[in-house]
Amino acid sequence: MIGALGFVALVLATRYLMPRAGLPLALLCWGLLVLVHLPVWPQPNMLSAVLGGSLALWLGFGGVAALVLVYRYGLAALRARAAPPAATIKPPVFREVELERYARHIMLREIGGAGQRKLHDARVLVVGAGGLGSPALLYLAAAREGRSGVIDDDLVENSNLQRQV
Repeated sequence: MIGALGFVALVLATRYLMPRAGLPLALLCWGLLVLVHLPVWPQPNMLSAVLGGSLALWLGFGGVAALVLVYRYGLAALRARAAPPAATIKPPVFREVELERYARHIMLREIGGAGQRKLHDARVLVVGAGGLGSPALLYLAAAREGRSGVIDDDLVENSNLQRQV
């Protein structure tokens, strides 16, 4: 029990006080706990009784911790690999024609230049081109949304034409 509490205190202290030393110190502490419980020492060992647990428990704990660390670092590597390269990010610069067209959007605090750039680079998929989808597409095109897609499995009929733009 004391070993588990000491291990938790060590992990918390290194996380908030010295973050770079956390993993090596946790590994050292775990290694010492496993070493104390090895059958090399005469059993019952006073130190292993004080630190608590058994060899199987500490080895299992180390295995679970290793799986968590592998998952964490693997996920971080995938995120870094999936991040777009810096060269593909477009600077928020508009052409003169675009500035003239979207001046009112850019002046709004809620949208601004960054918001208009996001609208300019956005991709939208509208499902259904009926009474709601058709005007939504019209307004998206007017706001200069980047790329639009439409999915509609209905056929064009005379009864639908009065609702669709």
